[in-house]
Amino acid sequence: MAKSIINCSVLVMEKHQQDLLTNFLSEFYSLRIDRILSSRSEALEYLNQKRPTILFLDLASHDILHNIQKPPYVIGVGTLNGYRTIKNCLCWGFSDFIFSPIKKENVQNVMGKFLNLHEYLSGTKNNDTLVSENRILYNEPDLSFQTNKDFIFINDRKNGYCRVFCDEILYAQSVGNEIRVVKENGTSIYDKKNLKNFIRQLPPNKFLKINRSTVINTRKVNRIDHKDVTINNEVFKVTRTFAKHFSKYFS
Repeated sequence: MAKSIINCSVLVMEKHQQDLLTNFLSEFYSLRIDRILSSRSEALEYLNQKRPTILFLDLASHDILHNIQKPPYVIGVGTLNGYRTIKNCLCWGFSDFIFSPIKKENVQNVMGKFLNLHEYLSGTKNNDTLVSENRILYNEPDLSFQTNKDFIFINDRKNGYCRVFCDEILYAQSVGNEIRVVKENGTSIYDKKNLKNFIRQLPPNKFLKINRSTVINTRKVNRIDHKDVTINNEVFKVTRTFAKHFSKYFS
């Protein structure tokens, strides 16, 4: 059986290091560099749209990881200067490192470890890729959400990618092929996801799906009347499929 190609992206600002790294990576038949990123802003936009399996990232650009919805497997590239430590880098989201000066044997060692791990996980039941989510978390019908972020990024039809704090969201509803997200200030923005994918971005214990097209911020509920929920004078129906979980949540 042919092995699948592993996509990777590169954000290494120093041109000589970038050239060395991409040259060494090109020797791996199972790897494909899908994008060489030229700036932090380009990286943020691209990585919030696409999800390469590996990101080779300058250690100095670690802060962008906080603004990526689902960071891939991140390999740091560069030197540990002053305040940076291995412990800090691991906390920021790096999984491995290629330190300067970049040498072929170092790249081979790091990629050898990754490829062995990837091969093992690819052969494990219910793992699609190295960074696939554990499906057991989603056995219930989209009722629990598994991220602790305070904000999400929404690809709005007018404004492009914008950051929205979860506490600002009142509710979200499917509208055609988009998600209408209503904020506390009364404004609405539209995301080009389906509801299933949208709710997986939301933090646990705050949001609840109450019918096939609506997810609500439970902290914004003003009134519960049998199978009706009121948020800012808008009433929503809790359908039978979700009633049991809804009752348990608010009991």
